[in-house]
Amino acid sequence: NNIPVHTIAKPVYDPRLTRWAHSNRTQFGLNVIWRGQRGGFKEMLRVFHQKEALALLIDQDTNVQSVFVPFFGKEAATPAAVGVLASRTKAPIIIGWLQRQNDGYRLNFERYEYELSGEKNTDIQVITAGVTQRLEWAIRQAPEQWVWMHRRWKTRPPKE
Repeated sequence: NNIPVHTIAKPVYDPRLTRWAHSNRTQFGLNVIWRGQRGGFKEMLRVFHQKEALALLIDQDTNVQSVFVPFFGKEAATPAAVGVLASRTKAPIIIGWLQRQNDGYRLNFERYEYELSGEKNTDIQVITAGVTQRLEWAIRQAPEQWVWMHRRWKTRPPKE
């Protein structure tokens, strides 16, 4: 049963690199929704209405709607899309990560169970924190394989 998979991507500074990345993503069957395009959020919702899959990367500090959740003991601005979409669509959340092994790569998946309280902001916070906690667990299994060079904690929480 092949379910179409979509991902969110941001064009990079050099259009040639954007075309190269797009070509690499689509050759493996990914459909790309470009961040910043008109109708992008509606396109994400359409993915769920069609019962297709949307892959979201939430382990980097990017310029998108975010919430602060604990990540390795420090509050980190984390994209809120997984919480926003789950609270709105009640779609299942599958966490996935790749681990390099001696004979290649191992793709890991696990279902993240959640219950909605009905309080949208609380649900977004709880879901984002829970998924981030599981990603932290996965990173701890092979920390040398995570991309540490980006500035994960660059955005700081507002002062109380």
